[in-house]
Amino acid sequence: MTLDIKDFYLNTDMPHYEYMRIPVSSIPAKIMKLYNLDPLVHRGAVYVEIRKGMYGHLVSGRLANDKLVQILQKHEFVQSNLIPGLFKHKTRPLCFSLVVDDFEVSYVGKEHALFLMQVLQENGYTITHDWTGSIFCGITLHWDYANGTVNMSMPGYVEKALNRFSHTPPTKSEDSPHHAEPIIYGQKTQYTKGHDPTNPLDEKGIKRLQEIVGVLLYYARAIDCTMLPALGSLAAAQSKATETTAKACTKLLNYAATHPDAVVRYHKSEMILRIQA
Repeated sequence: MTLDIKDFYLNTDMPHYEYMRIPVSSIPAKIMKLYNLDPLVHRGAVYVEIRKGMYGHLVSGRLANDKLVQILQKHEFVQSNLIPGLFKHKTRPLCFSLVVDDFEVSYVGKEHALFLMQVLQENGYTITHDWTGSIFCGITLHWDYANGTVNMSMPGYVEKALNRFSHTPPTKSEDSPHHAEPIIYGQKTQYTKGHDPTNPLDEKGIKRLQEIVGVLLYYARAIDCTMLPALGSLAAAQSKATETTAKACTKLLNYAATHPDAVVRYHKSEMILRIQA
């Protein structure tokens, strides 16, 4: 199953109050009127006292996580020393992976999953849940308990990315995400090409390249690792990108359009661990 905490960053008290100055010129007239802020204006600005976590604050995520971990520890949930974000209960057949405010929960017996939900709700958290456990961190999970497999995919992710960057699918299939240098037979050391003589990209072209790398990197790390070498090369070259870099980026987009919906399947292990004292 999966759980999600609503307004996670907004549910945490600050250890000490902080203050912020907001110029009136940055506040829409509608907001000024809605909250009657005109009487609070001092020297062209509104001064705010921050008492709880808020979006955009530098330490809100850390404060919210520390609070949640302390609550879980009080109820005998222990975080792994080797895998950050993996929690197990000391006595119950219950464990979960925690990413910010998303829980992917593995349990034996529904009462134990309900116990975790009760712990969160009794400590002031508003939660939503899905007993199918089919979506976690934007990844679709298809569980096949009979065969002991789970398929991970992100359907539609690549399609949305291609639409965002107005990329036209290639007329010919592209089956390689990255250009491979031809092998020079008889030469022991295979060297990469040296200086790139093509023209550098303008600021708009570099920004587009950076956006493409950022959008596809999550998908590549989570689902389609075949894109990682190409993304690594593009990321390394993006500060001094050239027309050759742009062509490499187009090649990667063509590959993504040709193979838009990768699936990773995990099989349960048949290994049996036995410890003899």
